[in-house]
Amino acid sequence: SSWRLLGENRPKLTMRLGINLTDSKPPAPNMSLIIYKVWSPWTALIRQTGHSLRRATARRWHEGGVMTARLCIPWPDKRLQTVAAAVGAITDEIHGIWADMIDTMEAMPGVGLAAPQIGVLLRLAVVDASESRGQAIRMANPEILHASIELRPHDEGSPNLPGVWAPIKRPRAVTVQFMNADGVLEQRDFVGLWATSVQHQIDHLNGRMYFDNLSKVKRDMLLRKARKRA
Repeated sequence: SSWRLLGENRPKLTMRLGINLTDSKPPAPNMSLIIYKVWSPWTALIRQTGHSLRRATARRWHEGGVMTARLCIPWPDKRLQTVAAAVGAITDEIHGIWADMIDTMEAMPGVGLAAPQIGVLLRLAVVDASESRGQAIRMANPEILHASIELRPHDEGSPNLPGVWAPIKRPRAVTVQFMNADGVLEQRDFVGLWATSVQHQIDHLNGRMYFDNLSKVKRDMLLRKARKRA
């Protein structure tokens, strides 16, 4: 079954927020990478989305900026299948892109976002798997130096292909090197959901979606399901 069509603005809101409004049942409980914390009747969705946007807007105004949540481009856009270009230096433009990415992540809300998801082919990512939010780590040119042998399964999805998800096993802990917001090369350890999100974003930077980690059979099944839900 599906939601009834609720006015002409419904497709626009669905694309803008990367939220699939056609499902009548909630996502898997552990589905933190899509990331949709709201799965309720339409009015509650509007109310909660507005709250998230107002909260992010208030924070950006407090910081002296303007909130800008960008569109997540739909798969199979070629930009989602292209290796992103390395960042040479941290400029005002890069800081602006990071700021828009954080606003977009908060508007979903999510735990991470890569620049190609909003159509920017640069090796930029933001990650925030904190409970309190507001702890986003800005990364340029992230690369994994070490990964744990132990794997951690997690249901992953993407606002670029909303409404579907799949369990993906990734290393439980990783050491990542990246250029931080100050333009300094930094190494940091990530564990649990933080590690999962970082690896998910690096996949995007390499022109891969989470479902590219599935077998061909499971990948094809997921994409068929997505087409039916579109």
